[in-house]
Amino acid sequence: MALGREGRKKSVRRPKKTGTDRRRRQRMHRERLIATGVEPKALVTMNPVQVRTALNASRRKAGQKKA
Repeated sequence: MALGREGRKKSVRRPKKTGTDRRRRQRMHRERLIATGVEPKALVTMNPVQVRTALNASRRKAGQKKA
């Protein structure tokens, strides 16, 4: 049985991701896609996974490396 520090190092002790942060990240992704030339009407039908995939595709097309 873990005693002391080992018992407190569990990942359950990490702060949870909040919905506010998630929505902020998704909004930033959408703004970045609009800046690359995607129509805002097309973004309405895209879910967050499709938005991230499109961002990665536009990054590869531009020849940038992943950060």
